Order: sequence, then C-alpha cells, then structure tokens
Amino acid sequence: MNKISQQKGFTLLEVLIAVATVVIFLVVVVTFYSSSQGFYTSITNKAEIDQNGRVALDRMARELRQAEQLVTVLPATDSDPGNPPPSSLYFRDGHEDTIQYIQYSLSGNNIIRAVHVYSFASDPSTYVTKEEKDINNNPPTESILSSSTFAEFVDEIQFFGADVITIRLSLKKDAQEVPFESKVKPRNL
Repeated sequence: MNKISQQKGFTLLEVLIAVATVVIFLVVVVTFYSSSQGFYTSITNKAEIDQNGRVALDRMARELRQAEQLVTVLPATDSDPGNPPPSSLYFRDGHEDTIQYIQYSLSGNNIIRAVHVYSFASDPSTYVTKEEKDINNNPPTESILSSSTFAEFVDEIQFFGADVITIRLSLKKDAQEVPFESKVKPRNL
C-alpha cells in the first residue's frame, strides 16, 4: 500500500460537521442560559412587587382600621367620573396617645407616609386636633414629624368607599404589573 492511503486524519467534511455540532451545542447552551436569566429576573421582580404590595396594604389597612377621624372625603364608589377616587388619604391616627395625623400619598412611583401634628405657638409640645382654635381664634400650626417612602413600584393608588374603605394599588416593575385591593372597616369612625 502506498503511504497516502495509510495516513489517518479528518476530512474537510468531518471537520465542518464537528465545528457545526459544537456551534449548535453552544447556541443551545447560551439560549438556555439567557432564557433562564430572563425567567429568574421575572420571578424576582414579581416576588418583589408582591412583597411591596402586601406590606403596603397590611400597614395601611391596620392604621386605617384604628383611625379616629377621616379627613379626606372619599367618593362612595370608583365609578363616578365626576368624583374620582383620590390617590392620597389623610386621617387622624388612633394608635398613638398623642394626637397625630397620617397621610399616605403617591409621589412618582412611591407611596409616601407622613405623620403630621398640630400645635399652637404658645405650647408647641402639646398636640391638638387640626380643627381646634386658640384663645384668639387662630388655627394651630402644622408640623411634619416624619416623612418616608413607604412602598416602591406603585403605578396607581385609589381610596374610595363610605362605610367600608377600599384601598386599590397597582404595582409595576419592568413588564410585571400586579393589582392589589383591600377593604377596611374603620372601628372608631
């Protein structure tokens, strides 16, 4: 036999098939990894939105349930175009021994929780209701004790209802949007 036919090696066709197989395998692996990352990000966003929504509704419902006075006038339903539900709620807190007012409002994509107090210049350490007048018939001065971001990724918030107050939230992050709703019957109103 001659030396050329006895040499072993790969033909050009075999090398091309091997390279194509490796390339296809790598494309499948990269595609799988990419879709896994997308799925992980989607699940993480949904979990974060769910957690934000649950915590926000739980705290708002708990504080609203103890409210002494509802300052914000709420429409009875969410379907009256002439009287749409507000995206802010202001009420007198019933949890504290001191007279405080809590305000939940939407600022951008965050719910802001602010604690307000009222006092007279003659005695700024004694808190009074916002309707009280001093001996000269002057209203009290309002101060904000604290203000902080309470929930993130909030696309919309609505408050409505007469006897039972509905809190409706819509949270959105990237393409994930999750609606939340809770009904609260205040005990002290």
